[in-house]
Amino acid sequence: MYLTSEPSGLLQLVTSFMIPRSHSTDPRVHPATGERLIPFHLTLEDHILNLKPVGLLTPAVLTAILTYAAGRPDRREWAFRPFAERPFSAVEVGSVIGKVDGVQCLTFHPEVVAGGGEAMSNVMREMKTAWRVEGLFGLSPVPCWEDCQVHADPLSSFFADHPNKQRKDNVAFCMPRQPTSLFGVSILGAHLIAYEGEGVDMKIWIQRGVRLSTTIRLRWTAYVLLGRPKALGGGSLTLTAGGGISAGMGVRETLLAEASEEAGLDPFYLGARLRCCGALSFMADVRGVAVVFETECVPSQLYTFEVKLDPTEADYQHPRVVDKDEVDSFSLIGLPELLTRLHNREVCPGATKVIIDFLIRHGIITPENEPDYLQLLWASKVELPVAIGTRLM
Repeated sequence: MYLTSEPSGLLQLVTSFMIPRSHSTDPRVHPATGERLIPFHLTLEDHILNLKPVGLLTPAVLTAILTYAAGRPDRREWAFRPFAERPFSAVEVGSVIGKVDGVQCLTFHPEVVAGGGEAMSNVMREMKTAWRVEGLFGLSPVPCWEDCQVHADPLSSFFADHPNKQRKDNVAFCMPRQPTSLFGVSILGAHLIAYEGEGVDMKIWIQRGVRLSTTIRLRWTAYVLLGRPKALGGGSLTLTAGGGISAGMGVRETLLAEASEEAGLDPFYLGARLRCCGALSFMADVRGVAVVFETECVPSQLYTFEVKLDPTEADYQHPRVVDKDEVDSFSLIGLPELLTRLHNREVCPGATKVIIDFLIRHGIITPENEPDYLQLLWASKVELPVAIGTRLM
């Protein structure tokens, strides 16, 4: 193999926690567990028109939603379509507890949809709070105030019925970041690789996350996918900076903020040199990854950025620790050492994908030195089976 004497194996690293690519064409069954995945739509009409769902639910999550709804008979928040032959109409959830196998899809109740994005957001926040109090699915007892945007198919009837809603961003509602993986909605992240030098002599600034006590470990599966080491108990290596895109934040805005908070890079300095390089998309199988609930599949989108740092410049900056509770250290690592650490699985899964994409882009990994070159190109660029953002500022 290039740069090291190790056998290749990069394809296995990239796909080790991914759902097979073929799953993108048939999302109805979890390929690892055999469980049926139930589509989550905004409206029944969206399901009938075969639009991409907002998310995908396992039977366990659907059962929890229906149980929660049955305990609030005075609230009309959820509806479902059964498999039984009957007119196309949403049915109240109270009658289907214990009959999850008969549910074809889950939707918000039409009254909630009529209330717009804020009404749907409130339903999700209240349910997440109740689940957290009950300790369902290992949700962290530490409140999470960050929301993320949830997208619907641009052709959703929700947008047609709300003419004041700008369809260009196809954001339907917001929900707390923690339970996004439970609902199988697409999660968004922005990542930065800062490097110095060129070609095989280049070096990359790698972050080592802090090691948290397992008693306070946050259950943010999305952070595993987004290259954040804290969800793995810390101590893992990841990219220079990056994180999830919160509601109201754009991709570049998120990246500049994360680089400042984590790596101390001035937004004006970084902004003048920053280059957007594309995006990765994949379905992640995160069963057993530092979580209690073990049947999750998470649609993921990672936007990638890079910046070349030149130590000969008068205003040269390099990553530095800003908050010891967030980052343990930064190291400037050469490619041979970096590849060894990748093979030793010292790097977070999401970060591994971004690094390999970076090495392909810079011609370090080529068809001549990597037998799985085409598979590496395709592995992290798949069509997701759920709605994604059509435009992020």
